[in-house]
Amino acid sequence: MPLYEYLASSIKTGELVKGELEADSLRNLRVNLRNNGLVLLEYSESGKQVEKSKSVIGVQLKRVGYSDLTIFTKQFVTLLSAGFQLVPALSKASQLVKNQTLKASLVQIREKVEEGKSFSAALSAYPNIFPDFYINMVAAGERSGNLEAVLHNLASFLERQVELTRKVVSSLFYPAIMLLLSVVVIIVLFTVVVPQIAEIFVKEGAKLPFITRLILGVSWSIKEFWWLILGVILLIFLRINQLRKTDEGKGKIDKFIYSLPVVGEILFKIDIARFALTLGSLLRGGVGIVNALELSKKVLQSSVLRQNVVSALDEVKRGRSLSVSLSSSKFPDLFLSMIAVGEQSGNLEKMLLNISDYYEKDATHSLQTLVNLIEPILIVIIGLIVLIVVFAVITPIVDMINILKK
Repeated sequence: MPLYEYLASSIKTGELVKGELEADSLRNLRVNLRNNGLVLLEYSESGKQVEKSKSVIGVQLKRVGYSDLTIFTKQFVTLLSAGFQLVPALSKASQLVKNQTLKASLVQIREKVEEGKSFSAALSAYPNIFPDFYINMVAAGERSGNLEAVLHNLASFLERQVELTRKVVSSLFYPAIMLLLSVVVIIVLFTVVVPQIAEIFVKEGAKLPFITRLILGVSWSIKEFWWLILGVILLIFLRINQLRKTDEGKGKIDKFIYSLPVVGEILFKIDIARFALTLGSLLRGGVGIVNALELSKKVLQSSVLRQNVVSALDEVKRGRSLSVSLSSSKFPDLFLSMIAVGEQSGNLEKMLLNISDYYEKDATHSLQTLVNLIEPILIVIIGLIVLIVVFAVITPIVDMINILKK
């Protein structure tokens, strides 16, 4: 039976434990350690090279959602506020978080801090878990000696990002279900109901009007060539995905989406709200304007607005104000005017957060209005389709009855 040397972390305390253990396999080693309240980090058979556990390597690859990151940040800053030092706070936070990927990363981050690395440097080893803006704000907090306040700002920022995403998803959930049910009803109608009625007409040799022949033709096409229809849809999605990988293609797609009535306007407002929130939070956290703009542009989904920020960055580096640098951009006049007021009053970060509030509420209201319109529109569309099908079916039946009467 192989003898393993291992490095593990206590599930309860987060403390590191080294030791040796005999096990039939690596799987049994993990099971035995877990039964003893330990998570395997590194292992080696006697005389062989030390290897990292695959679950730990996975920490580098897996992503952690903003919800889990928000909970961790709030718990962590609460521990610091209660008087915990950095390393004990990290140990305690790693016990409190539920997400296993985040838990494992915090154990390793604490190790790095114990080795003498700064907290921001330790975080930077996990870019898939901690975004650039998070690391930069922590670094700014460390430089200013105000890490606790910066973490408070980070928690508020992440919470608002999560809330904005939740509002968008919850608003679109019901219309998405309605749309899906509509598609299912139409497919069942054309592939099951209509073909059964068509068999009756064929047996009776009925003369069919144009509308009935059209409906039967559509039904037959869907039933016989469903694979071709799905193939075309798949090719379209693949082509769109391919286009999005190039700057030119992404620009064309963005231009089309943002030019859509109502939908484009809502996406535009959400983009501005997120950009203003990110930039304002970074500035309030002590990050410089140039670095803050570099980080904030990454949250913009519109390639046009992102390019506007890139161009403005060069102007800001030359010493021009942000409002002037963005004056020829696609950002709305209200946004630019509020930025100018914030610069003149010397309170740009607060003004940016106010801008974010305004555009977030405006986008939420517009989204809710759109959702309220989608439901009756879908009902009307389904009703019209059903009405046309019913009319197409009843017309030849009535004609058959009239012929029989004669």
